[in-house]
Amino acid sequence: TTTTTTTTTTTTTTTTTTTTTTTTTTTTTTTTTTTTTTTTASPCSGYDAAFSTMSPTDDDCADVARGGTCSVTLTSTDSNDLTECVNADAATAFQFYCPWNDAYASDDSFIVSKLSFRCQTCGDITFEDEDEDGGELEGTLSWGPNLKTTSGASVIDESMLDGYAVQWVDSCFVGVNTTIAQVPKHDVQSTCCNDMEYSVEIEEEIPADAVAIKISPYKGSVILPAGRILYFTDNGGTMGTANGASQAEVGVVTYILSIVACVATSGAVN
Repeated sequence: TTTTTTTTTTTTTTTTTTTTTTTTTTTTTTTTTTTTTTTTASPCSGYDAAFSTMSPTDDDCADVARGGTCSVTLTSTDSNDLTECVNADAATAFQFYCPWNDAYASDDSFIVSKLSFRCQTCGDITFEDEDEDGGELEGTLSWGPNLKTTSGASVIDESMLDGYAVQWVDSCFVGVNTTIAQVPKHDVQSTCCNDMEYSVEIEEEIPADAVAIKISPYKGSVILPAGRILYFTDNGGTMGTANGASQAEVGVVTYILSIVACVATSGAVN
């Protein structure tokens, strides 16, 4: 008898796979350099030439920092010049203000004392824009002769002036661009106000920043640094009225108060 034995061997093979993940982090550093440039505005070094003949004393307006004030003592005269229009029968101290920035071409300080002037055109100022194109004015500007007020009494008096300067002004009533016209005075005999006594034809483009027209007395080359203000209406502008009529004006007292309000918005009066 033959016996056969069969042996079966089972081999199990286990394979282990290991996965390695490598993470690379890149850090970028950005350096920002900020350069700040500080510009110091030049100081004011005086005031309008209209005050130069008023025997100024106690004058501390020769060197005034931007946003600062100064004072000058002035005395009016009877020398038939524009000093008669300054409200100072006796020696009077007036306050001046140096604009907060040097955006204006002049280095003059502006007078800001209340009731500084006693000359202004009488009656209404009228103008009607006949140009339908926006940004342009065309029409007749009319106003009355000079009214001088002293100690509460007002009279028609042009003895101290040669005529009237018509100027564009900005929201601070500072001249913009060139003078529109200079209109010589008439030989006005009437003691009553005729607010159509003077007129000038305007046909001009409205300068940038101009919001009103100012009418001021002039003598020789000197223009009184105050006047009546007319807020014009551009007939062709987006804010224009149907006929472009403009009769809203402010007097000299309001003019001075408005300057104070204006400079206060661009830097407090110190």
